[in-house]
Amino acid sequence: MFKCDWAMLAIALLLGTFQMGAAQNEANEPTGKNVTGVVDLMPEQSSTSGEEMPQPNDFVLLNRQPQPLNLTEIKRAMGYPPEAVKQKIEGKVIVRILIDREGVPIKHRFIKAVDPLLDQVVLDNIYDLRFEPARYSDNSAGAAWLTMPFQFELSPK
Repeated sequence: MFKCDWAMLAIALLLGTFQMGAAQNEANEPTGKNVTGVVDLMPEQSSTSGEEMPQPNDFVLLNRQPQPLNLTEIKRAMGYPPEAVKQKIEGKVIVRILIDREGVPIKHRFIKAVDPLLDQVVLDNIYDLRFEPARYSDNSAGAAWLTMPFQFELSPK
């Protein structure tokens, strides 16, 4: 996708403007027991524009990560599943989302699943999120993966 020299890599590492995926084994499968895999909304094509999409573990040098535009509204819409409250289920669901160049989520991967009740409420709402797309080093908009945590806590500590 993008070639960079060691100096640029060092700068990216220092500034934190890079993306890395979870560790994988030799079969290119996630090693974490909570990772459930990638779900593709458009399995036959990578994007509506036909551009090549980054894979979850691709190194992508960005000037700016995708920025959520409606995260507050989506988190409010998510709420807390009543059954999860009843069962006193808490935790942080972590999802990696592929955002296309228009700022629309098109794939996801659970990095950390907590409980099916909490995981499902996140899944039901993440595709309603909208983003300011990522910006590459030449300032063009493009697709990028973004890791997002969703904290479910019954009583803040």
